[in-house]
Amino acid sequence: MIWGIGLPKTGTASLCRALTQLGFRTQHHSPFILESLQRDFRGLDAIVMINPFDFPIFAKLYPHSRFIYTERDCDSWLESAHDHMNVRHRDRTGTSNYWRLRLFGAIHPTREEFLSTRARLEQLINSHFRDHPQDLLKLRINEGEGWNQLCPFLQKPIVDAPFPRANVSPRPGKVAL
Repeated sequence: MIWGIGLPKTGTASLCRALTQLGFRTQHHSPFILESLQRDFRGLDAIVMINPFDFPIFAKLYPHSRFIYTERDCDSWLESAHDHMNVRHRDRTGTSNYWRLRLFGAIHPTREEFLSTRARLEQLINSHFRDHPQDLLKLRINEGEGWNQLCPFLQKPIVDAPFPRANVSPRPGKVAL
């Protein structure tokens, strides 16, 4: 099983498209994944999760899994995540608010809440994969990484096509966080 474990606005939608293009049956955004463990994942090869903090549970349930942490330069990520959650989609309700609370501890996260969540996730990832780094790929899609990193990690031939870009935010003006 392949697990995408990036925070929102780090390239998770692009990763999902890339995995699909490589032939993996992929699901993106599973907000209630832990709440529905009875669900059968046999029809899927990859899940790009909405709450990346859940990955240690799935590492135990699915031994030999591969994990892809999509990361992004902190400043551009803060700008994009803030714009996405606190400006363009500020008035969302229901499951959007539920996962924002689970992930960031707030429906409209502050700069400190974004940064704290990012630091906690990076610490968890570094600690978890310390003894088996071969199971983790850190991928910076927004900085141009793509097929040359992803394909060897998944033991697939390198694709001779542009890496997919999905859910790219319109370039917001500089947001004061």
